[in-house]
Amino acid sequence: MTETRRLVYNFLRLPHHRKLEVAQELGLLDDIKDYATDQDFFRRIFRRVKEQGKVAQLQQLVDEHLQELA
Repeated sequence: MTETRRLVYNFLRLPHHRKLEVAQELGLLDDIKDYATDQDFFRRIFRRVKEQGKVAQLQQLVDEHLQELA
């Protein structure tokens, strides 16, 4: 499994409210309020993470949230 795939998988394992917290912490929710489905929403989140060069930050936050849940 590639690192990117693992990151996406781990992010999607988080409870919905934790996904929103991570997106908020990365400053990705400001203008992503209207979306048709969760799939569209998360696709936009991942696109922005890549465009803004925040992949490492996302990985760190996802790891932290997963450890809190363990």
